[in-house]
Amino acid sequence: MGAEESHIPLKRVPQSFGYLAVVFKMPDNIQVIHGGENEHSVIEHVISNTWKEGIQATKQKCAGSVLCFKLNGLPYETGMLSLNIREVACRILRCLHNIGWQYLVAANLTKCRQWFTLIFVHKETQRISQELAYVAMSSNDKLHFCNLQQHTLDEICHSLRHSEHQPGITFEDSTDGLKNYEVQLNGLLWSSTTALHAEARAILTKIFIVMMKRYSFLCAMNLKRTEDAFVFVPKSIHYDTTTEFFIISLRKTSKIQVYKEAPDHLIPIIHLALVDAFGKMSHAIEKIIDHQSGKVEFKYKSHTEKDPDALCTMTKFIVCKLLEALKSHGWSIVTGFDMSRKLSNKSELLFQKSSPHPDCKVFCLSPVRKSKLCVINAPPKIINACRKVISTRWHLPLISETQYAVPATCVSFELGGKPWSDSSDCAYFSHSMFLHLLEEFFHKGFKINLTADVIPESMEYDEGVSSSHDPNAWWFMLEPQIVMTDASYPGDWKSEVPPLAQVLSDDFRQTPVPDVHVNPNEPQNRTEPMMPTDTQLYEDCPPSYEMIMMEREQKQD
Repeated sequence: MGAEESHIPLKRVPQSFGYLAVVFKMPDNIQVIHGGENEHSVIEHVISNTWKEGIQATKQKCAGSVLCFKLNGLPYETGMLSLNIREVACRILRCLHNIGWQYLVAANLTKCRQWFTLIFVHKETQRISQELAYVAMSSNDKLHFCNLQQHTLDEICHSLRHSEHQPGITFEDSTDGLKNYEVQLNGLLWSSTTALHAEARAILTKIFIVMMKRYSFLCAMNLKRTEDAFVFVPKSIHYDTTTEFFIISLRKTSKIQVYKEAPDHLIPIIHLALVDAFGKMSHAIEKIIDHQSGKVEFKYKSHTEKDPDALCTMTKFIVCKLLEALKSHGWSIVTGFDMSRKLSNKSELLFQKSSPHPDCKVFCLSPVRKSKLCVINAPPKIINACRKVISTRWHLPLISETQYAVPATCVSFELGGKPWSDSSDCAYFSHSMFLHLLEEFFHKGFKINLTADVIPESMEYDEGVSSSHDPNAWWFMLEPQIVMTDASYPGDWKSEVPPLAQVLSDDFRQTPVPDVHVNPNEPQNRTEPMMPTDTQLYEDCPPSYEMIMMEREQKQD
């Protein structure tokens, strides 16, 4: 990052702070924010044992507050290396989970899609003994399956070959036995210009129905900044019951599309959510039914269309109302994801049948422009929490605070510097700030519900030119019971760590390397910042993964 690199450390976090970020940064970096020696060691262990090209260098930034692993090769390009980096990400997810770091949310917090961030919370976890599985969309017509159980893979492929409503398979290939399995589908299902919109979403819905019998959904990740991969955890108990799913597609800032898998009774509920969002302007909503595909489309024209900031706010407010309405009728958001490289298509929203949550409240936290942070549809206690975190965790002055209504109440904080840039150290401070916002919102009873790409205007990515766009928006849902009933409250964490032989998978079993630099009898302060120079690498190796687990076993005894 050259001249823009900073020696200013991130502000020290208390020892009870329970949030951690792992960033996959183009073209060749994995970075850890607010990690300690144990977390650094686990991640280095995973990379060393999984990334086939090896680690080129390990470097500390922000005066030691951030640890960066520079990898050999180009992990985020196409081909076999992109498969390998997904494997690295899945193992980081699993190994951090097994030492008490549970995955919380994934997001892009920079404007140019150069950073993809996984955020973890420190809490009691149950050991994951098997490798994670994933299903990834690729090219315009392919699906890639990794680590799927044979029965699940057979059921998915059978449904793809024989369903009368789906395109079918033209080509199948496997590598490493059946560890990696790829199918090519008829038609350009993931293309931005495809006419097979309904078929593409029907395929993904069917895949989720099959997967959820033997797996639990963990996250959607987009390491290549193209189409998403869906990551799953194997279940210890299998169920043959069928779970219902459906997809809502966001299109530019003027329409949403509801696909045929949605029950008919939800269509008027979605319509009423839009009416609620637009208020007096609800007469501008137009309902269009595509009888051939079964898709229902709602088109609307906002009175704020000449104001990009207000238009963007209105779009995110609509999502707030959709999440509230559907959850109150027993439909929970599973994830937001991208299935097209065209930015104007924005995110797809996947919903799952669940128990109803009447009168739920949702607000949106949205980084916009170069330096603004907007809080939409939030109660006063959330606005105050934002002021507190910005004043204590952002390293530059707050320039302004503005409130307006469009009709959603929105408070816009303009921060000094370039918090959403991916080419300066401001990005590290903005990531740290968001980790603290997550903690504050949790204390107020709000839990992260969704991150998604909702952009204010249409910008092309397919043409070979990548325009800047806003980072992901974040939606939080009020769940006041989590503060009183969740035994995994960050900071009050206790875990029963299993024996070392159970934690390490067959891939990671190796002779432990003696650690001459760590005295296990001395307390290790996870949050004490290190103070290296700009180019300093680790002179001493961090504790090994095996040593961490052995120390945890000894403490239990």
